Amino acid sequence: MALRWAEQARSLLDLAGRSHPRLATATDPLRSHFAVYRCYLHNVRGLANRLHGRYEEAVMDYWAAARLYRDIGAVNLEAMTLAHIIPIFPGVDPRWPVAGRTLPLAEADAALLRATRDERVHPQLRRAIAVSTALLRATYGDLRSAEELLRRGAAIPLGQRKQR
Repeated sequence: MALRWAEQARSLLDLAGRSHPRLATATDPLRSHFAVYRCYLHNVRGLANRLHGRYEEAVMDYWAAARLYRDIGAVNLEAMTLAHIIPIFPGVDPRWPVAGRTLPLAEADAALLRATRDERVHPQLRRAIAVSTALLRATYGDLRSAEELLRRGAAIPLGQRKQR
């Protein structure tokens, strides 16, 4: 049902984009809202596909949402969405090609590592990503990288109350 709803909503957004080309080209808040709704739909589809065992489709939907978040400058939401991708294949090193898969796992992994260094990403989110990525690296035997990520996460200062 969630996938059906997301398809209907996406077709409405596509229709709105064709009817009002400004939505697809402008850099104003209206375009940002339009992109956020698209991101939301990709996240819903990613979650529904993941729950139904369609892991490749889930990865691609999360990846599409992360790219849209990057385009509108929502670095925290991009990082949170990327964090959903890597655990879909537990125990599989995303940096190595998996036979028959053309999924952006290595790209998502590299983007997560960049997010742990990106000052624009909230410090608590950077810490959480560093720790969760370290745990995933440990599951497939990359203990050196896991230790380095844990050290990096511990070195990130806690966010201030005024940060949002």
